[in-house]
Amino acid sequence: MKKQGQNKENSELIFAPEDDEPGVHEVTRMSLKNFEFYGRGLEFSSACTALQAKEILFKEQDIAVAFVDVVMESEHAGLKLIKYIHQLHLDSYCCQLPAFYA
Repeated sequence: MKKQGQNKENSELIFAPEDDEPGVHEVTRMSLKNFEFYGRGLEFSSACTALQAKEILFKEQDIAVAFVDVVMESEHAGLKLIKYIHQLHLDSYCCQLPAFYA
């Protein structure tokens, strides 16, 4: 969590997994709990629906990574969320990875 008075360079990076499967959030937190990037840890800000994700993304303008499931509560919810992120943060870099289905 961010500490009051802490400058941006030393604060934790915000990682936002956006997925409708609770297990994805649990595994992501477990896998990345000790991750550091240039001495900065991660603060998680998770959402289970596109609407929750939009609320988080609007409120928290300093998200380092949003890891978005393409198919969330509907077939195109994740894709629409990615479009929203890109429009909200025009100066950000968006990368869409191909989906692999088993």
